[in-house]
Amino acid sequence: MDRGFADAKFGSGGADRGPVLYDVKSMNSQRHKEYTGVGNEQILENLSRLLQMQKRVWVRVPIIPGVNDTLEEMRALRAFLLANGYPEKVELLPYHRMGEMKWKALGQKATLFNPPSAEQVDTLRNAVKP
Repeated sequence: MDRGFADAKFGSGGADRGPVLYDVKSMNSQRHKEYTGVGNEQILENLSRLLQMQKRVWVRVPIIPGVNDTLEEMRALRAFLLANGYPEKVELLPYHRMGEMKWKALGQKATLFNPPSAEQVDTLRNAVKP
């Protein structure tokens, strides 16, 4: 699902397809809106519906220093997932700078962050485990 903030209609089809890759950028709606332009209410509602339907879901979380790299954030995600049906997989994706050249080529200025340490990512991974 590439636009989790859309008002999605989920049917019973797709049982034979692969997992739904679902990005969650922040559990804090205000912070989510600050960095993406939209709140996260619809995104979380759609994720909840997918999980409650027992769809195969892989939740992916880009770990962005200073945005969502806290234990509080991961604990909030964990609580949400446990309350709605923990997904098949949760992947924490450490921020990287590979897209920096693309922003430059487009003539746009990107907000850059320093990638998190491996130790920090491991700590966050442990906090989100069921």
